[in-house]
Amino acid sequence: DKYVYGVTSWLDKNVQVVAHKVEQADTLDSLSLKYYSRPDLWWVIADYNKIVDPFITLYHNIDILYIPSLSNISYK
Repeated sequence: DKYVYGVTSWLDKNVQVVAHKVEQADTLDSLSLKYYSRPDLWWVIADYNKIVDPFITLYHNIDILYIPSLSNISYK
């Protein structure tokens, strides 16, 4: 049931995160660029927050997104 193809399990929740208050202009790729300097890693944020549709309007659907540290990424 995951939109992100190629990934079969959710990212482990036991990592350091930054809580980001979603603003109107935020998208997954813009947040990935902001926090990781790479817009192509949008799927890490989506997966960690269990977002299955990356095209949703974040501002209308989510208040806080958790941005996991890339240095501690692992899978359950």
